[in-house]
Amino acid sequence: FPVSSSGSLPAYRGPAFLAEGVLPLFGRARLVGGVTRDVYVASTAARSVEDRNRNTYTLLQLRGTLEAELALGFIGRVGTSYGRSDYILPTVANGVSSPRADNLYAASASLLRHITEGLRAGATATYSRRVSTVAGGA
Repeated sequence: FPVSSSGSLPAYRGPAFLAEGVLPLFGRARLVGGVTRDVYVASTAARSVEDRNRNTYTLLQLRGTLEAELALGFIGRVGTSYGRSDYILPTVANGVSSPRADNLYAASASLLRHITEGLRAGATATYSRRVSTVAGGA
């Protein structure tokens, strides 16, 4: 953030954390899970303090991935995640002020191949869907 923004960011008190765990399975697979909770602020110019605060939100994100070694040096990976953004201030839509929360659901599948130690190449397909409490936000 520019030095000129010092002291102008919205006040927020609450927990923030990042955790990730890995569980090896049968010597050829692993299950990876993670959780994040943090606050994010808008870094764009705003006309008022209210506008600046309106784009400030807390994010809770849960992630899970299963990765397995396959034949011929291939790696299969499937994953899913859920994220919820809770905005600090209500959003105004069509002249009506209402609380805003966005939910993001995602799933992915990848097929990778070892090229060298530490280098993989492959393809990933991802599906995601955002659902908002604000009308027209889905």
